[in-house]
Amino acid sequence: MKLIASDLDGTLLNKNTEVSEENAMKIKEALEQGIKFVAVTGRPYESASTLLKEVGVTCPIICLNGANTYTAEGDLIRSAALDPEMIQTVRQRSMKDNIHLVYFTETGVFSTEKERFIKELADTFLESMPNISKEKAILGAEQFMIKEHVQFIDNIEEILQQTIYKLLTYSGNKDKLSNLYNELKNEQNLAISSSSGSNLEFNHINAEKGIALKHFAEQLGIDMADVMAIGDNLNDVSMLRLVGRPVAMGNAIDAVKAICEYTTKTNDENGVAEAIGKMLNDTKVRNG
Repeated sequence: MKLIASDLDGTLLNKNTEVSEENAMKIKEALEQGIKFVAVTGRPYESASTLLKEVGVTCPIICLNGANTYTAEGDLIRSAALDPEMIQTVRQRSMKDNIHLVYFTETGVFSTEKERFIKELADTFLESMPNISKEKAILGAEQFMIKEHVQFIDNIEEILQQTIYKLLTYSGNKDKLSNLYNELKNEQNLAISSSSGSNLEFNHINAEKGIALKHFAEQLGIDMADVMAIGDNLNDVSMLRLVGRPVAMGNAIDAVKAICEYTTKTNDENGVAEAIGKMLNDTKVRNG
C-alpha cells in the first residue's frame, strides 16, 4: 500500500470526537515508512484540520464529502460546488416537508433556527449513542455548533450568492428523509449520501469521496490498487469500492462491511490503528 485514506467521524474519531494517541502514532509510523495519508471527511476543512493538528498530524484533507481537496499546507487544489439550480431544487423540496437545511459555503457554515438545529442534532446523537442522556446529547450538539463555527442568520437568502459546496439535513423523522431521498435521487448532478441514520448530505455529483480520492491518488501517481481506505457509513462507500484494500470499522453499518475485505475494531477501540498495523505487517510478510 502506498496511500491510506481514512474517514473521520465514526472512524478515526472516537465517541469524544478525538483522534486517539494510538491512532495518531500508527499514522505517523506509516508516514515514516513512506506511505501517504489523507483524511477524507464530510466535515469542513477548518474543523478536520484542527482535530488532526491537535495530535500532531498534518496531512492533505479531502473534505465536505469530496467537494474540496486541500494540500497538507492548506492550499485548495480541487473543488466541486453545487449548481445554483440544484440548490434551489433541494431547498424547495425540503421546505415542502419542513426539513431544516445547513449550508456549507466558501465562507463558513450557515443555518437558521438555532434551537431547532440543536434539538435535531441532539436527536441524532441519541440515535447513534442511545446510552447517553438527553442532557448530554444537547450539550454535545451545542459543543458541535461552537467547534464547527455554525453561524445563524435570519434569512438564508443572504448567503445564496456564495459558492455552496454541501447541504446537510438532520431529522429524527426517517420517513421524511426517505421521501426526500426518493424524490431527489434521480436528479442530475446531485450526489446524496449519509453519515448517520438521521441525516442526508447533498453534494455535486463530482464531489463524492471516491471521485475525489481517485483524483488525489492520480496526482501522486498512485494506482487505486495501492490505496487502503477505512470507513463506517454510506458516504464512505464510493471510496471503499474503488480501493485495493477496503476496511470497515467494527461499528460500521452492514452495507459497508459487505463491500470490505476486512473489518477492524470500532472507533472507540482504535480500529484505525489496528487496520494500519495489520497492513504494515502484511506488507512486511510479502516483502520477506
